[in-house]
Amino acid sequence: MTNPLSGLSIALLALLAHPGFMSVERVELWVSRARDQFLDVVNRVGFGGEISSVARGRRYSRAAAIVPADIVEVYESLIDHDDGAVAARRLLGREGCHSQGVPADDVARDLGS
Repeated sequence: MTNPLSGLSIALLALLAHPGFMSVERVELWVSRARDQFLDVVNRVGFGGEISSVARGRRYSRAAAIVPADIVEVYESLIDHDDGAVAARRLLGREGCHSQGVPADDVARDLGS
């Protein structure tokens, strides 16, 4: 599966989600600090637009990120759009085929549902 965001950065997503009224501050946290200050981190992310990267290990490798919900919604809509485009291409490819689809009722009956 291809990543629909391969060329987009978190900052661009933030601009799409929060046009003109929210600056995006990036904060790096160790897992232990994120755990100890979880409520504060969530509030800064949710109300202040902060993006918190959570890292672990000696090499400080990023394990996760806590981002505003609006950014996740933009990300999900991009994925939905990409999935829809893939489905449309596949359906267009089937038009020339001689095979037919199987009705859902037939599949359910065959599966014993």
